[in-house]
Amino acid sequence: MQDLKEQFCMYLSQKKGYSENTARSYKSFVKRIAERENLNDLQFVNSIDELIRKYDTGGAEEEYGNGGKRTGINSLCRFKEFVEEEHIGGQIETETKKFFAENNIEYRKENGRTAQSPESVYEQKRKQMMEKREYFASISGHYWAYVTLCFTSFFTVFSIAGNIPEILKNILAVVILLLGIVFAVVWIWLNSSYNKNMKKLSLELQLLEYNLNSSQKNLESTEVRAQKWTLIGAIVFLCLFITLLVYMVVSIVTHV
Repeated sequence: MQDLKEQFCMYLSQKKGYSENTARSYKSFVKRIAERENLNDLQFVNSIDELIRKYDTGGAEEEYGNGGKRTGINSLCRFKEFVEEEHIGGQIETETKKFFAENNIEYRKENGRTAQSPESVYEQKRKQMMEKREYFASISGHYWAYVTLCFTSFFTVFSIAGNIPEILKNILAVVILLLGIVFAVVWIWLNSSYNKNMKKLSLELQLLEYNLNSSQKNLESTEVRAQKWTLIGAIVFLCLFITLLVYMVVSIVTHV
């Protein structure tokens, strides 16, 4: 299932003829409401009628919903139309049944009983997500240590005193830069794989939350927000290492 907020934005611009700016403004407000109410995408769909009452005239959040020429409440109303016209509820039901069947989980809306309850699987998946986050945080530290070591080693090579031949220094510098490039490329690959896996795990948790009973609905949102700064940092270092490598190769060739 695609990101619902992105689907909503495309629905407004492509099917309803809204301008790109208006569509993104509506998407942005829906996102802010979801964060304000601590709801993930599927919970947001399930609560849309209640949210419209809450943010419309006479509701508890009337002032917030009527801000910006009623952009807020209009966003929620358009989102409800999107949910109904695009049969989002049916998509969620299909995804839920598929996921529950694959994982041998009880599907309550059919009153079927199988080996595992949604609650037990939910706890397992949350634990798995926390473990992945902790592991990613630990390897992040190792990555920055390796990259920093390569970066500082490159400049240290040229400050070494003694009678070390210049060509040897250049070769050593090139080797260090190649190692730095390898670390950066591996990190970009790991970062992308991590974000992909976490988004999949997040959707599974949302499907479970959607099927939990009302006493367990107020769970914190499991929507994944990718740590883009780590990926950006890796790309910056990769570009830096490549630039320095090109400089060194040109320098070696011109002095041969």
